Amino acid sequence: RWRQADLAERLGWSLTKVGDVESGRRRITVDQLVELCRALEVPMMRLLDGSDVADLDTLGLPGDPPGNAGVTRQLPPTPNNHR
Repeated sequence: RWRQADLAERLGWSLTKVGDVESGRRRITVDQLVELCRALEVPMMRLLDGSDVADLDTLGLPGDPPGNAGVTRQLPPTPNNHR
């Protein structure tokens, strides 16, 4: 499990910034999303797991399997990359 302090150190962000992003008080840019994916060693789609399908389609991200229209995407589990 990640600690905010570990993630802040890996990203070069302040602990306050990490906490604000986690709580939703602060939004991040696309560039910062890439940094976050690299720091967590997870693909962007893993971070977007559970997002609304229409939002993902708007972003041009992969579509649903046939028969699942309008259902929130769920990704298979990945190996635990946490410290």
